[in-house]
Amino acid sequence: AKVVTSNGGAVRLRSSASTSLSNILQSVPNGASLEVIGLAGAWTQVRYGSNTGYMMSEFLQVIAAPSETPEPVEPQPPEENDNDPITEEESAYKRILRSGSTGEDVRRLQMRLSELSYTVNVNGQYDSTTVSAVRNFQSLNGLKVDGVFGSVSATTIQSPGVRNAGSNPLSYSSIRMGDKDGADGAVSKLQGRLLELGFALTVDGSYGTKTHDAIVAFQHQNGLSISGIADALTQSQIYDGSAKKNTGSTPGIDISQGQIGGPSSSSVKLLDWYTQVKPVLGGATVLVFHPGSGVSFNLKMYSLGRHADSEPKSLKDTQLMNAAFGPASWNTRIVYVKLPTGEWTLGSMHNYPHLSGSISDNGFGGHLCLHFLRDLEETKKLDPNYGMQNQLALRKAWKGMTGEEVN
Repeated sequence: AKVVTSNGGAVRLRSSASTSLSNILQSVPNGASLEVIGLAGAWTQVRYGSNTGYMMSEFLQVIAAPSETPEPVEPQPPEENDNDPITEEESAYKRILRSGSTGEDVRRLQMRLSELSYTVNVNGQYDSTTVSAVRNFQSLNGLKVDGVFGSVSATTIQSPGVRNAGSNPLSYSSIRMGDKDGADGAVSKLQGRLLELGFALTVDGSYGTKTHDAIVAFQHQNGLSISGIADALTQSQIYDGSAKKNTGSTPGIDISQGQIGGPSSSSVKLLDWYTQVKPVLGGATVLVFHPGSGVSFNLKMYSLGRHADSEPKSLKDTQLMNAAFGPASWNTRIVYVKLPTGEWTLGSMHNYPHLSGSISDNGFGGHLCLHFLRDLEETKKLDPNYGMQNQLALRKAWKGMTGEEVN
């Protein structure tokens, strides 16, 4: 058989017929040939290289036996899920494409746009006709309309629900964490459809953690960009008759991937937000270590005000953060943060996605708040509730680490 995935991603070979995090043998790339040994319902027993195990049958296509055994592809390290989304670097489009770009990946894009009936010159030059075609494609598919072909556009253009030039524009409004039913009952309608598709949640008109997780799983299983937001393209696919039902295959993570070690508590400082932390952050990505679980993950700075609005850098970082903290909540967690200067400082944060974010494929769907030491009087005046809760948590943690009282 041959590995065939809708998004070009790899598939995990497992030691048993289950999606346990502990039974991953290796990842097998899309297009690889392997030997079928037997069937086990939704799973197929296969041999690939030196490994014998199980693979989900939906990602296999039976082919005629070759005249000689094909040489196996070099085994790859385990990836993040059973149908791993392709990254921008691994896709047919090797880079972000924009006005002035040239090359074979531009030609491939133009050919795909032409297949979808968009008017474009197939010449390998990202010219004005290509910019216009990409903008039309983005508009019809509910994406940010900027004429730049990045990772989200690359995923969408290969997705089963992609809309061609003759389609009507998507009319759905995005729904995300924290949203509740309005007059149109959009959240309840969405939950009801997800329930029909086999996702476990309650139809209560409130877009909470279970709805968010169901959307992440649906996007994963249907080859969409994994944002955790029910955007226009996601809703279009959900209500389409071709929407894939829940297979139980959801993005997962082995928590040991994040247990890479952290700093000793004696090397962690308590640095002031306004004078020592904020000036060095900018739009940086920082490493966060959660001493309670020993898990590390990356956060990208989003907006800096009285605290740092941040986002998990990738889907893997979201998964590691949630593996460490548990389901999304506003609960305060004490963490160690490695600044761009190389210093580690004490911080506190939650893992509840809210409002807006800038990363569309990290499975988070918003931003979170990362807090550092501030003056208590200033915080009490400007942020008397949640801000004070974090400041008191930081001081309590510091006293526990050093015995030092901080006013």
